[in-house]
Amino acid sequence: MSNFKTLMLVAALGATPVGLASAAPITLSGGALTIIDSSSGDPFGPPGMGIVVGDNSVVPSGGTTGSATNQSTGFTIPLTFFGNTLQPNSFCCSGVPYNPDLLGPWTLTFTNSAGGSTNTASEVTGSDVGVTVPPFPLNVTASGSGATPTYTWTYPTGSVSYVNVAIYDPTMKNVPSPMVCLYRIINIS
Repeated sequence: MSNFKTLMLVAALGATPVGLASAAPITLSGGALTIIDSSSGDPFGPPGMGIVVGDNSVVPSGGTTGSATNQSTGFTIPLTFFGNTLQPNSFCCSGVPYNPDLLGPWTLTFTNSAGGSTNTASEVTGSDVGVTVPPFPLNVTASGSGATPTYTWTYPTGSVSYVNVAIYDPTMKNVPSPMVCLYRIINIS
């Protein structure tokens, strides 16, 4: 389920001077809370379980800052702009170790103060309480070459309901974001 929320700040001013700038309204695409279990070859950090929270489309991204607060614990983290080729307005956190106390909903808050005024928008993620982390894929192979390689893998029967696949170029790390996403397929059933 995706929430689409827009916050607009409207001010009625008499004789507004020409050229007075204000912060743009912030549009959010819907926050996400994800449990990750990274292998040693994962481009996003060290192996192990962790938590990622954020929104893949915060507009405008320029001049916007964000934070996420877990509703159960009050634990708050900054959300960093991680825009890339496929998600140019993405904000998320990194480096949150897995903790079952942090699997409930998070409130994401974004603020833009460009132009001398301030706009704020908030949204709440879903909950991952009770979610089981799927096993790593088995029998992963890559074949072919050039622009059309083929990747195959298997999972134990019934262990996953869908798979998200993202192909990254590790040579592009931190240019200008953590990794340049070359191709993304979401929800392969």
